[in-house]
This record gives sequence, C-alpha cells and structure tokens, in this order.
Amino acid sequence: MKILPVLSLLVAILAAGCGTSDSGPDQQDGAGGSAGSAGSAGSAGSGGTDRTGGTGGKGGDGGSDGEIPTEAEVVCRLWKNGHVENETVPWVAGADKCDHGTLSEVAIENTLRRINMFRALSGLPPVTENRDQREQQQDCAVLMNVNNFLTHEPPESFACWTQAGANGAGSSNLALGYETPGLAIHGLMADVGVESLGHRRWLLGYSLGKVGIGFAGKATCVSVFDNTGRADRAWTAFPPAGPTPIGMLSDRWGSLAAWSFHPKDKIDGAQVSMQKLPDLAEVPIERSWTRSDGAQIPDAIAWQPRRRFVAGETYRITITRPSKEAVTYDVELVDCDGN
Repeated sequence: MKILPVLSLLVAILAAGCGTSDSGPDQQDGAGGSAGSAGSAGSAGSGGTDRTGGTGGKGGDGGSDGEIPTEAEVVCRLWKNGHVENETVPWVAGADKCDHGTLSEVAIENTLRRINMFRALSGLPPVTENRDQREQQQDCAVLMNVNNFLTHEPPESFACWTQAGANGAGSSNLALGYETPGLAIHGLMADVGVESLGHRRWLLGYSLGKVGIGFAGKATCVSVFDNTGRADRAWTAFPPAGPTPIGMLSDRWGSLAAWSFHPKDKIDGAQVSMQKLPDLAEVPIERSWTRSDGAQIPDAIAWQPRRRFVAGETYRITITRPSKEAVTYDVELVDCDGN
C-alpha cells in the first residue's frame, strides 16, 4: 500500500507533537513518538511545563500484517489526538468576579492541540502560544464571562472593563457557552451562523504563528492578530482535501457547517461546483458567497450544500476563477469517532 503525499506530513506532525506554548530559556517541549515501523503513526508527546520536558509520545502500533497505515487511519489518529481533553477543571475563579482566576497550563495545551489538529488537517504548520498575551486574554475572557455577552467592542459600562480586556476582545476569536477553551475551537471552526466564516479563516491563516488564549467560566478569547507564521501553500479548504473526519461538518449541536475554499491570493469572481463520486452526480448548492476582508485573513468562497452527508462518501469540488487555473480536489468522508 502506497503512502499518499499528505500522509508523510501528517505522520511528521503526529510524531513532533501538535504545538505547545512558547518555551522559556529553560523549557523544552516533549519529543513525540516516532511512527511505528509498518504500523500506525506515533502519538504526539505532551508539551513541557515550567522547567521540565514533556513526556515522549507513544510509538506507533504495528499495522495488521505489517502494512503501512492508510492515509485515513493517520487522519483519524490525528483527529482523536487533537480531541484529548485531560483537564476537568480548566479554570479556577479568583477572589472576586473581576479576578483573572487561574487558567491551567494543561487547558492551554489542550487548546493549542485542537487548533493545530485543524491546521494540520489543512496542511498548515502549527501555532504556539503567545505567553505575553496571557493577562490581556484573561481580561478579555473575564469581561465576556461576567457580562455574558460577546462583542469585539465592549463599552466601558461593562462590568470588569479594562483597556487590556477591550484590546483582547478587539483582536480575538470569541466564544461563549463551552466548558473548556479546547471545546470552543470546534465551534469556532464550524462557524455555524457566521456569514463571514471569520473565526475559521483566522485560525487557518497563512501568516498565523502565535495565539493568545484566555478562558473564564464559559468564555473563550483566542487572539489571532499575528503575522509571524509562514505557510507554503497555494490554498486550503474546509473540509480539507483527502480523507476528512465527518465530525468536521457540524457543530456540537448537529448544525451543518458551510464548506469553504481559501486561496492565498484573491477570490474575486470565484465559482464552485460539487459532485458526488463515483458517478459525478451534481450536488445542489443552496447558496455560495465570497469574502475578502484584509491581508492577514484569507479570502474565501463559501457554500452550503443542500444535503446530509454519510461517512464513506467522496465529493469532488471544483473552484474556478477568472484568469486562474481551476482547482479540483476530492473530499473523502471518514468516521473517526466510531459512530
């Protein structure tokens, strides 16, 4: 069985870990397990904590009959690893309602792992935490939590208002109602009901290299105004090309997410068509729309297919733009959750 090109990238990401906080001079990220010989990919090592290295990842298990894992198996391994939530109490409240409280290091690592899972599935490099933004992001999260309201421009009349919190709100993806910041990432990526798909597009940004993470109660603030990253890709898509966990196509409440395509250049005049393989039957698209909002956030064409999806199905997407070569890619839906 041959390894498809993206498989090598995913194995490398799993082996290296899915990204951790920026380390200080005496900190070191844990080394991930190497891919098992003729077996499944090794799991990612845990991130290092203060002045200690993280634990090494588990080596890959031998595949059946010594076969190299399929691309779908590696994708599902990445999906499951990215959903690890091993912190039952991510935040401890402070002495009063405006206090930052304490956001655990493990919760931050879980959040980074979830972000980097989605980025890896799209062929993008991982991000790290901007530790310098911790106070700002906690101010933002407390502000959203105490007022039980999300806004990028919180007025000074808000309880617990601070300039730092307002700055964080204006430069962050915001979420409310999730028990952990890691869980919030899935909602931000699905972006159900958000016409611009701005949360998704920021998290899949080509120049995104660092994020700040704040969480209080059930409010999450993830800063995304950053241009320290680099990605050598001409385009990304959601859901991405190749084997794709079907769990990406809806939010936690089962509402269907829009599909989207994000070129590194402009989206002007883009059109999309969608076919179900193998018979190339046209899939009705309820509507499609384009967004172009600035240099750091990728342009996008988004569309809402008029159908429900089942694991095992494969769809062919074709994107055309004036004076540009058409882009065609296949999305193979796989069940990584055992449903």
